[in-house]
Amino acid sequence: MNSSKIERGEPLRFNIRTLYWVLLLFSVIGAYIFRSSVVKENRVKSVTLAVLPFKNLGDDESDQYFADGVMDIILSNLSRVEGVDIISRTTMERYRKNSKTIPQIIEELDISHILEASVQKHTNKFRIVVQLVDTQKDIQIWSETYEKLHGDVFSMQGEIAKEVAQQLEVTLSPTDESKIDETQTKNFEAYNLYLKGRFFWDKRTEEDLKRSVKCFEDAIALDSLYAPAYAGLGDAYKVMAFRGVYHPREEGIKKAKLFTKKALSINQNISSAYGVLGDISFWFDWNWKQAEKELKQALLLEPSNENAHHSYAELMNILGRKDEARKHIDLAIKYNLYAPQIYAESSLIYYNNCEFEKAIEENEKAYELTGVGLDERIIIYIKMHKYDKAHEALKLKFPEYHRAHPGSIDKIYETSGIEGVVRLIIGRESNCGNSRCFRKARLCMLIGDKKAALELLESSYKYGEIFFPRIKHCIDFEPLRSEPRFVALVDKLNME
Repeated sequence: MNSSKIERGEPLRFNIRTLYWVLLLFSVIGAYIFRSSVVKENRVKSVTLAVLPFKNLGDDESDQYFADGVMDIILSNLSRVEGVDIISRTTMERYRKNSKTIPQIIEELDISHILEASVQKHTNKFRIVVQLVDTQKDIQIWSETYEKLHGDVFSMQGEIAKEVAQQLEVTLSPTDESKIDETQTKNFEAYNLYLKGRFFWDKRTEEDLKRSVKCFEDAIALDSLYAPAYAGLGDAYKVMAFRGVYHPREEGIKKAKLFTKKALSINQNISSAYGVLGDISFWFDWNWKQAEKELKQALLLEPSNENAHHSYAELMNILGRKDEARKHIDLAIKYNLYAPQIYAESSLIYYNNCEFEKAIEENEKAYELTGVGLDERIIIYIKMHKYDKAHEALKLKFPEYHRAHPGSIDKIYETSGIEGVVRLIIGRESNCGNSRCFRKARLCMLIGDKKAALELLESSYKYGEIFFPRIKHCIDFEPLRSEPRFVALVDKLNME
């Protein structure tokens, strides 16, 4: 009987029907998965938002810090929202005083929306006019005027952030909303002083950093639980210690840690505070695992934090994790297109990966923004055996010397070649400290002077130069890898 069914083909018809239903089922499941992914994509709509510097319409020019502070809080709130990429304030600062139109700005920046506002501060109240522009459609999609008492500034900033998120069609999670609604202080004067502190901190001069410290301290005197003010103090002391303007440096780092940890003990969600601790952990403590942990937390809290991406890239470059270094420095550039220190680090990462042409390109961008970086450019050209270009860069580096001794640099190059040029640079560099020994050691390696390079690296370690940790994976020191003195220096870093 079974053989007759097979002869009639009945099992064959059953198999075809079964296959049909199986394929139909998979088609339905596939359509559901595709539809779900589209719905999810629409729900978490990725946008890139640029916030133009808020205009101060008040009579007192010093009230600009208030306008900037209101902008910073709104930026901080929006940076926490999934699906919103924020162009950094530093990038947008370039558009504060120029006459470029919004279409021109859009052409320069890869953005989907622009937020702009004007702020007018009075004795006991303020007025803010805000508008949001869809750059793809070239239309204003939202505008609002807020007139509030000073004490209402905290809730108003949250209102604006929520409204912007709604207009951008991104969904706020309950966590996002709670963070936006979070008020760091109810004391308007403390808030005012904090904004002044950040205003001065942004200038980064020694005098302004000290003024920022005074403002943060005064804010804390009014509200002893004001976490951002403690974080501001930590940031100020860190920068002063890094730049060698706070003595002794160890005391500056100690204060930076103390105030930053105090801030986090009050509020654990301050991204910049984790960034400060991360920087200190790898530049000063050489605690690589802790540094990575702190910087990851900073990025978790604020994915568009360009300073944290920059620091993470520096850490990865020091540890020899080249792909991760490249990824994060590219993100830092994405969020801040006009930060010379980011392009300088990008150049170093390319250099350590032997991508010298790209290293030159990034170095030139940094130089265009600040006029510094010729030291590195000379090193790259020498590594590329482009000695004529290195010679020309040297004349740019020492313009006074070149003017005072016309033709002398050319003569040195003609008679002693690139080695003579390098020795001129080494001779004109001041003594160790502030990573000068480290830079001199790199130059010595370019002309094959291993002995002098080792002595300089040992001095770099002795003086606690901040760039000393770069020695392990800097390609300039590859010929020293097997030298016992070099191995002993690398071992001090405890990277294993």
